[in-house]
Amino acid sequence: MVDQSRIVFDAAEYDRLVTAVGNLITELRKDQPGAAGTPPPPDGNWLLQPDGQAWRTAIDLVNAGKTFGNHLSAHAVTLLSRLEGLFDGFCSARTVFCRVNDLAAYSAESFGSEYPALRPSDQCMGGPQ
Repeated sequence: MVDQSRIVFDAAEYDRLVTAVGNLITELRKDQPGAAGTPPPPDGNWLLQPDGQAWRTAIDLVNAGKTFGNHLSAHAVTLLSRLEGLFDGFCSARTVFCRVNDLAAYSAESFGSEYPALRPSDQCMGGPQ
């Protein structure tokens, strides 16, 4: 009988996690224009109405779309940067499996000491301030 209550986090599970984070980074990078450093909206334009409107309500809608797009871009850049750091940390910590077979049985304190880039920080995780 297999003990279903035991958590196992072996090298194969770790590699799946690293792959998932890598795939997310790849998806976020697809939308980056390169030099500008901020991803564009999915359709390339956050204008909710054509620019240059004369009607006040339409002008407000255009401005709201631009504001929303700017906030979304800022959050995407921050998320991508943090994910890249996490991915790099995961890759460097992969060597832990040379010493242990099951990360779930390894001391979190020891892991954090050996791989400080993967320790939780006091940094706000909510995006741009």
